[in-house]
Amino acid sequence: MRRALLLLVLSLTATAVCAAQSPSTRDLTLTQPTRRALLIGNDSYQHVRPLRNAVNDARDLNARLERLGFDTIIGTDLDLRGMEQAIDAFIRSIEPGDVALFHFSGHGLQSDQENYLIPVDFELRDRASLRYEAYSAAKLQDRLNEAGARLSLVLLDACRTNGFDGSRGATGLAPMNPAHGSFIAFATGPGKTADDNPDGRNGLFTGVLLETLDQPGLELTDVFREIRERVSARSEGRQVPWTISSVLGRFYFDPNETQGLPAAHAAEVSAPPSANVDIAYWSSIRDSSNPQAFQSYLSRFPDGEFADLAKLRLDELGAASSGGPKPSEVRVNPADRQEYVWIPGGAFQQGCIPGDGACREDERPRRQVELEQGFWLRRTETSVAEYKAYAKTSRKPMPPAPGYLPPLLPLLPPVALGFNPGWKLTDHPISNLDWQQAADYCREAAGGRLPTEAEWERAARGGRDGQAYPWGDAVSRDKANYGADENSGAGKAEGGDRWVNTAPVASFPANDYGLYDMAGNLWEWTSDPFGDGTERVVRGGAWDTPASALRSSARSHYSAAAQNMWVGFRCAVADIPKP
Repeated sequence: MRRALLLLVLSLTATAVCAAQSPSTRDLTLTQPTRRALLIGNDSYQHVRPLRNAVNDARDLNARLERLGFDTIIGTDLDLRGMEQAIDAFIRSIEPGDVALFHFSGHGLQSDQENYLIPVDFELRDRASLRYEAYSAAKLQDRLNEAGARLSLVLLDACRTNGFDGSRGATGLAPMNPAHGSFIAFATGPGKTADDNPDGRNGLFTGVLLETLDQPGLELTDVFREIRERVSARSEGRQVPWTISSVLGRFYFDPNETQGLPAAHAAEVSAPPSANVDIAYWSSIRDSSNPQAFQSYLSRFPDGEFADLAKLRLDELGAASSGGPKPSEVRVNPADRQEYVWIPGGAFQQGCIPGDGACREDERPRRQVELEQGFWLRRTETSVAEYKAYAKTSRKPMPPAPGYLPPLLPLLPPVALGFNPGWKLTDHPISNLDWQQAADYCREAAGGRLPTEAEWERAARGGRDGQAYPWGDAVSRDKANYGADENSGAGKAEGGDRWVNTAPVASFPANDYGLYDMAGNLWEWTSDPFGDGTERVVRGGAWDTPASALRSSARSHYSAAAQNMWVGFRCAVADIPKP
């Protein structure tokens, strides 16, 4: 039985009307924005049991939305390239102030609390295959938010089981936190399975959605309240849709109802002429296989909207022509048997990005840096377990555990305090190593070295040179482990994440290169000296630092001889043979 799940995400960008207005004008401005929709249905999977009604779901919803005034695009049985092209075209069509709806029906999986939409050519080999051969729901959400729609709706009717059970990707989708002005609905609780209704034309949830979508008088929240009750009744309580919301304003699928969406500012309604030229130029070259096309784009628009994508495309084309590894490719280093990610060489912008008010003087000026060679970088910070194994085989002592106090007097024993006494939390990153100890590990255990500061920043940015953090411009407790915000009055290590101190490695989503914890958890040693050379540069922020330390350009430094609980490391390797 196909198991289906529907996730609805609405992202609302709006401006509240001033509270000083009179009661008759205090409500949200009433408007009728353009409605746009992209619908994808995938049945014909090549490497897992095909589905039977995902295409029907997409076609039927497409017909219904057309009657509700949406300009629609529909794609069926798409491979990854087809999905990317369809989504790119949809995003380009969105104008500021629009209502934008995306619907996907097909297989879906989660890995490490990230959700992925599965194309028909996907083959699940390992966790990395999800990241690089499926479409990230988080990436979709980010792109819709960046497109400037007044209201964005994402409907994911994503399969929960059918051939993926017991695989490296978990069945069911992971819970998602709504951004400001967002509404999220699952066809059933996170991690649970939903009914596909094999004897019907549509899945249970989608069928009820089609019944309820355009009922007169039902606002968005009313629609999902009705869906929840009907689905629960028809499944005899086995499936209960789940929602979470932070939406402001009112939205009705029925265009004849009075809408309550905030009006867009004039600045949001039309892009400046230079932005329109940027978009048009990119549209003309985005599918090109000629590197010169992307170099010309970067020459004309060095800080353009698509500059990061152009650089990534150049990296891909360079790798393809040379037969070398592709950006984000993962290989296992035979020396330490750990996963490493390929970071391409070439030019990138290092330092403080324009408009970042948190930058310090040592992050300026922003400058173009050329890395002559690509390199392999460890996917995670070095863990306690890995360093324990190295210490045992090399007969080296473990460093003092975090919070360790040496004897106060010669006859008194040492005291092991802190958050990881005796290094019992083996999946946490190792700390309390001085710079030389970290460098020795990389050389002896991994056959490599510590990354340079420029290499580290290139990797942390994940190809996003124009954004403050590895994931974007807004800090989030869902993205990294860090301490209290500045001026919060909380204790230094207290933050909104689940850990007061370090978190297990890879507890947060990876960046676009597939690297974990490039922001937060522990500062990381680099090979670069600071000042007179007695200190070394560290990057990335830590569990006790404020959010500003997590920015990709942020720098700090420690004595090379210092052992402390805030600094860890990861290794870089020049070459890893292809398996």
